[in-house]
This record gives sequence, C-alpha cells and structure tokens, in this order.
Amino acid sequence: LEDAAAAFEKCFITKALERNQGHLSKTAKFLGIHRNTLSSRVKAYKTKGRAVAARG
Repeated sequence: LEDAAAAFEKCFITKALERNQGHLSKTAKFLGIHRNTLSSRVKAYKTKGRAVAARG
C-alpha cells in the first residue's frame, strides 16, 4: 500500500510540475504545500523540476 501511495504521489507531483512548466514555487502554490516540502519530495523521487516540463 505504501508503494502504491508513493507511486501516486510521484505521478501527481510530476503532472503538477508539467502543468506549471517545472516552476517549483508555482507548483507548490498549486498543490497547496510549502515550496520546501515540494522540493524535498522532488529530490526524494529524483524528479527534476524544469527538466520534467521540458520532456512534456
């Protein structure tokens, strides 16, 4: 169950980053979380902010 939740969160964050062109501050505001929280989650999932949006 934890793996499924982590996979969902990673996908959700990735889609939100794409929607906000990889901009962390805008994405954090969109998600309703602090930018530092988003940044730590991005690092944890090895997702790269603007690089994710560039892949489209």
